[in-house]
Amino acid sequence: MNFEDILTEVGEFGYYQKRTAVLYLAASALLLPFYAITAIFMISTPKHWCNVNQLANRTIDEQISLISPAVIDPYYGTETHDSCNMYDIDYNYFVTNEANISTYKSAMNISVLPVKPCSDGWSYDHYFYDNNAVTVLDLVCDRSNYVSLTFNVASIGTLVGTPFFGWLSDKIGRRRTYQITLFVIIATILSPTILRDLTSFLIFRGFTGLIVPSFYQLPFIILVELVGPSYRTLMNSVACIGWVIGMCFVPLVAYLTRDWALLNGICVATVAIFFCYWKLLPESPRWLIMNQKYTEAERQLQEMAKLNGRPPVQHLMEKLKAVGKSMSNENQATEKVDNALVVFLKNPILRRNLIIMSVNWMICSGIYYGIQMNVYNFSGNEFINFFLLSVVEIPAYLVGWFSMETRLGRRWTFALFMLLCGLSLCVPAITPVEYPVVSTVMAMLGKFCVTLTFMIVYQQGAELYPTAIRNQGLGIGTMASMVANIIMPYVVFLTDLWISLLVLGILGIIISFVSTILPETLNVNLPQTIHEGSVFGKNQKYFSFANTKSITKIADNIDAKELENLNAFH
Repeated sequence: MNFEDILTEVGEFGYYQKRTAVLYLAASALLLPFYAITAIFMISTPKHWCNVNQLANRTIDEQISLISPAVIDPYYGTETHDSCNMYDIDYNYFVTNEANISTYKSAMNISVLPVKPCSDGWSYDHYFYDNNAVTVLDLVCDRSNYVSLTFNVASIGTLVGTPFFGWLSDKIGRRRTYQITLFVIIATILSPTILRDLTSFLIFRGFTGLIVPSFYQLPFIILVELVGPSYRTLMNSVACIGWVIGMCFVPLVAYLTRDWALLNGICVATVAIFFCYWKLLPESPRWLIMNQKYTEAERQLQEMAKLNGRPPVQHLMEKLKAVGKSMSNENQATEKVDNALVVFLKNPILRRNLIIMSVNWMICSGIYYGIQMNVYNFSGNEFINFFLLSVVEIPAYLVGWFSMETRLGRRWTFALFMLLCGLSLCVPAITPVEYPVVSTVMAMLGKFCVTLTFMIVYQQGAELYPTAIRNQGLGIGTMASMVANIIMPYVVFLTDLWISLLVLGILGIIISFVSTILPETLNVNLPQTIHEGSVFGKNQKYFSFANTKSITKIADNIDAKELENLNAFH
């Protein structure tokens, strides 16, 4: 007996699952951007200049003209002001005289004024923010590198936290692990705004990265293990739509709050909501059965049947024990893989697929977050830019779901849209600086395309690797994406806009061609064994399209000799 047979009796997608999907999966996905992405606004660097107390009553423009030396912007060729240095002059002169720099030079008979670094901190333009991490911690000039480091420590935290909380959820259960993440999120969000020092800020940003992925993944895993097979894709759609809605609300909340302490307070309040109904989050019944917690599994499934309007399941305990025995037998029959990486590297096709998929994951992640981080650099309002870059994800998901189920399949859909993404990001490099709006439009097109391809990477990865090493393959891809996220802040913050977009565009174009080497996975049975994975797509023609009419067996795509070996293996 399979667990799916029991689900049929209690309801594959009734009120019980719908309630859980709304209260936890949709809510977690919607709120995830408030914990993962709000750092973009917390470390947004406003216009700043050296602080001079004698000029505090002057307007911003007057202060900048009197304090900051004029310099030429190397990219635009226009005159701007040095925000990290100041004129080394007696500013008491301007307290009693309505003078400018020219009249000061004449009065002092000086042709060239001496310059020195800011000596008394900085003043900030509070047009968008009353306070954020940059203004409170002075993360500008010689401390501006800490802005990039803020993103890096979060990515390093994710690199460590993803496997740890995956192990913990298998050990103590999905429900308890999720409850732990709620407490940790509250602590990591509140602490930096209370302590208000750079070291604490960086440490707790690392802890935020540690916990945030599990906050979304655990409810998703519970729902996937709680619904029937035909509803699992729907759960992915719910999560994606929730994420996009949250992304669209983040800039509005950041704009209205104007203060990072208030923004963090709102984030904590949203987490606290989960404590009002946290008993409604069920444990994964599959996890309960696998760990022989049959009494709890029986109670939960009978409650599920009741809320779904189904009659009590007869002889449920016996059925659960039969499923548990079946799971135990399957685990014993599954190939034992002590070192998945060695298996990948030893087999040419598995090695090729792993390398290309990991690079795909890395490039998609790098482009996605690289574009999102560039909200400061595009023309116009950074809040509106963020919203526009987020809202384009909605049609991207819709087009993606449709396209990869057509004859284009996963392979050609990924290649075509990644190529379009790469080309669009290269356009700003050849566009005159007088048309900055072109960069914004091309970035939106690039974001549309990379969102679509990112979705395909998740789908393709789950379908490409053999069962025995599937999780390890996906884990390696996730780690590769984190490496890209660690590098990306330096590409965005330490280069001009057109350079960062050009780098992302070239990488996208290259991988669009390389990715076509991968086998098509649409309507092909999942490879179960290592041997099936080692011959998957071996004789696939390069200029071939997906089969949308029937299910293809792996054996249909290999020659007679390989088929004989495959049959012998089984």
